[in-house]
This record gives sequence, structure tokens and C-alpha cells, in this order.
Amino acid sequence: MKNQSIKHRVGIIYIVLVLVGLYFPMVKVYSQDLPSPAANLELLPTGSYIIPMDNSLQANTAGRFNLRSYGLIVHLLNNSVSVKWAIRAAKLKDGIDFSVNTNLVQPASVTGDILRDFKAGPFVISAADTTGVAALVTGFYSSNSLTGNDRPNLYVTSSDVTVDIRYDLAGYVPRAAILNDGSNAIIHLGFMTASSMPAGNYAVSNGTSLASGCFTFASEPHNTNTGPAVDATITAIRDFVTSGGNFLAQCEAVTNYENNALGRFQTTTGVTVANAGVTTVLTYPNADLSLSQFEGLYNGSAGGTVRNWTMPGAGINNEHHHAFRTAGSTYIAASASKLVAGIGGLVFYIGNHTFAATTPEGTNGMRMYLNAMLTPAVLPCPAMLDDRRVVLKGSANYNFINLNWTARDNRAIDYFELEQSDDGNFFTRIASVPATQKRGSEKYLYNIPNTNQHKKYYRIRTRYRNSNYQYGNVISLSSQLNSINNRFTVLRNPVTTTIAIILESKREGKSEFNLYDLAGTKVHSQTIKYQKGVNQVTCNPPSGLRPGTYTLRIADETQVAVFKIVKL
Repeated sequence: MKNQSIKHRVGIIYIVLVLVGLYFPMVKVYSQDLPSPAANLELLPTGSYIIPMDNSLQANTAGRFNLRSYGLIVHLLNNSVSVKWAIRAAKLKDGIDFSVNTNLVQPASVTGDILRDFKAGPFVISAADTTGVAALVTGFYSSNSLTGNDRPNLYVTSSDVTVDIRYDLAGYVPRAAILNDGSNAIIHLGFMTASSMPAGNYAVSNGTSLASGCFTFASEPHNTNTGPAVDATITAIRDFVTSGGNFLAQCEAVTNYENNALGRFQTTTGVTVANAGVTTVLTYPNADLSLSQFEGLYNGSAGGTVRNWTMPGAGINNEHHHAFRTAGSTYIAASASKLVAGIGGLVFYIGNHTFAATTPEGTNGMRMYLNAMLTPAVLPCPAMLDDRRVVLKGSANYNFINLNWTARDNRAIDYFELEQSDDGNFFTRIASVPATQKRGSEKYLYNIPNTNQHKKYYRIRTRYRNSNYQYGNVISLSSQLNSINNRFTVLRNPVTTTIAIILESKREGKSEFNLYDLAGTKVHSQTIKYQKGVNQVTCNPPSGLRPGTYTLRIADETQVAVFKIVKL
């Protein structure tokens, strides 16, 4: 059968592809995470937005760097804005990333076409992707009650400029697990508060829960515990990192985890606590990597049980320093390693017990933490249903299985992989469909020849341009199922207590109703019987269910339906 591709006037893509000789894109290797990254130059056209990250163009009311810029960036990513992180390869500490004529556009419009230098890893939004951004920025100010210079600045370019893009964050939504295995989660929670980080992008957790959470990043501020529980935590962290997540340890979590034989994330034999008085006299050898995107000094001996350390043995897993001082020995105050090729797999170490935004050095300590959180990682969360997830639908006849789906954030997607299963458990890839270049929403259709009348299961694996992936819902189809499939309609959404559903069926039967939170944890399960015809059924979640967004999955022997439910 010959491959065909027809673009409908309504923007629907109709694709019939043979299952041999399909296009399967290669996965990118993220060498930009490691020392001496290659430049990735792109033209940033006139009318593009810039979120500056240097101390001059992004100063707060106190005259120090405005940490709330990080919260704003994540807020934009949460709202499907295509944000890119510009870091010039081979720059030195406090070097310029690029210079361009700009005007201030938020929080107040100020013209003048001034040539400005942007340093410390600014974030940019191409002119074609700026629609609605100004309103989102204003909303961020309002929701966090920000006034005056505490509102992060946003600039617009008045000329074209070539910039070095380190990371394209389109489609990426970071989510941090603040580990409390050492009972010190309050330290990193303070960093989130100081940056006005959206509450949905972090949660207190523990190491052994990482596999069941939707996290891209995990951090442990301080842990002195030992024994089987900590061994299990370290093993779980290693699994998380080797699966593409990023992890940061601070203060005594550095030595506790690195010196455990189950750890050894950066060294062959562990590290030795030095706590030398290195102060701010430090060398920054990797100023062009994400962790080191801050302007000014960092204090490598500010305070705490572990402020800096030495390496008696050799470094492993691409270990590299970010802040150190050599005075007889090499005293390391911040470092990183990369355990796997591809996206993520990074382990960051930072000394000192905590940081305060009352000094430039303390602010820069927090910046290293927030930089680590924003560094791209794999999102290991097939169960997570968010507003961008592609929802697969379909129908069948005696000739074709007809699959259709809508991509709400089409520009962020690289391609779709269609997968098929005989039993709903083990899936095989049957086709790869490249995404179009259309911005906003795009609709797709895909036809598969129906070679037998048996029931098959289908799902989509969406691959984003930043190499993250996400699985969608599962549907089951065969040419004989159309006459018996049920139709489900949620009557009221958002809901307050119960979930009322209209169920239309041509037969009597029963369905399993399962409710999941955003972490993929099942919070309610219920079997509901129905009669032939129109039924109004009620799903009754527990009375103590917290407000938020949930996924309702309804399944019977012929189909699976998935709904997003908002609980007030």
C-alpha cells in the first residue's frame, strides 16, 4: 500500500502509512549538559521577548537579583509558552550571552531602543510565540501580589539578533520532589517560596516515592541518617537519575549519599569534608553550563556541616566542578555529574546548609538550586494527565481502524508514535507520524487497514521537541464493537462532592470507575452497574478528597474512557 498524506481545509491531517519503512526520528544526545558544549545559534527576530537573568536588568526592590523570575518562567511553561534558555557556549564567568536593542514591555512599557547586554542565561520567547504572554505575565504579578520592582521585567527586541540556545523548553513542565528523608525539606521549600514557584510544580516527598511521582527533579537539603532506610533511598535516587531525572544534594546529603557504596554518583571512593575557608575566592570553570548561570560571587564556606569537600579518588560519571578553590588541595563547593546519555541523568552537589536572599552570595546559592530544577530531564510519568496530553479517539469498520487526536500545543511536538496491543498490556509501535509546523492546535487522522475482526488496543506516545515524552489514553477497537460501545458524558465539571455521569448503552453491564490524582495515585475505585438505555450514574469519591485536578478512568470489556475532573 502506498503512503498517502492529505491536508484537509479544516486543518485535519489524513495519513495512511504503510507499516514498513516508516520514519523514526533519532533521540538527541544532550552534550549541552557537559563541559565544552557546542554552540546552537538561532535567529531571534524583532518583536521577541527576553526575560533577563542578570543583576542589573532583573533587580528587585532590594537591589538584588529578582528570584521571582524563575517562578515566572515556570508559570509560562505551565501555560504552554515556548520558552528557550539562551547560554553562550565558551563564555567566561559573568560573560555576555548576547546584546540587542530592546524596550521594556512589562511591568510597564518604556521605549527608547536601548542596546542592552544580557548575561547569566536569559530566557527568550520568539516573536511568533509571544501571543498572550503579556497577559500571562500580568496574571503572575497579580496571583503573587507583586508590586514595584518585585515584578520580574520583560523586554521586547527592536532588532534581530543571533543567540545561542542551550535548551528549547517547549512542552517541558518541571516538577520538583523536595525530599524529606533527612527531615529538612523546609530549606528547599523556602527556595520555592522566595522564587514564587507555582505550587503545582513541587511537592514534599521521599526518595522511595520517586518512582510513583511525576517528577523531573528531586533534591535533598540535608540528611544525616544511616541504615537500611537511607540505603533504600539512595537506590531509589539512582534509579530515578538513570531513568532520566535530575537530582541535587546539599550540605550533609552530599557526603551521606556520595560516601555510601550505593551512591558514588560523582567519585570512585567518596569525598572528604574539608570546610576550608574559601569564602568567595572561587574559580568557575564551567560558566557556560546551566548550574552556573548566575552573576556575581558565591560563598563556598558560608556555613553548615558540609561547606566544601575534596576528592581523594577519581571523578566518575562525567564529574565536573562548578565552583572550587585550589590552595594546596582542591576544595569543591559545587559540582555536577551525568550518569546517562541523552536528556537528564544529572546529579548536582552544593555545599552550605542553607541560603538567604538577603545577600548576593545567598541569592546565587538559591539560583544554582533553581537552575538545576530548570535543567531539562525526562518526565517519567505515563499516568499523568495534564492540559497538553494528546487524547486518542477512534472508530472502526470492516475496512479501516480510524484513529484521530488533537494536539493542543502542536508547535512543541516533534512526532507521535502509534502503538498497538492485543491485550492492553504489551504495546508495539506500528507507526510514527511527524508533527506539522502549525502553531496552536492541530488535528490528526490516521487509518490502519482492518485485517481481522479481533479487538485491538491503541495508544499514542507523544515525543516533544525537547525530547520529553508522554503517553496518552488507551482505547480498544474492532469492526464489531461500534454497535455496543457505551457513551459517557460528565454532567457537571468542576464538581463539589459527587461526579454525575450520563451513560448511554445498548446493553446492560458494569464499568469500573477509577479516580487518580496528578501523581498517578488511585484515590477512589468503584464498580457501577447499568441498564440498557440511558442511565444517570454517580461516582462517589471519599468525602475528604482535596480540591484539585484528577483523572477519571472508566473501563469495561469494550472500551476505556478518560476525563479530567476538577474538584472544588
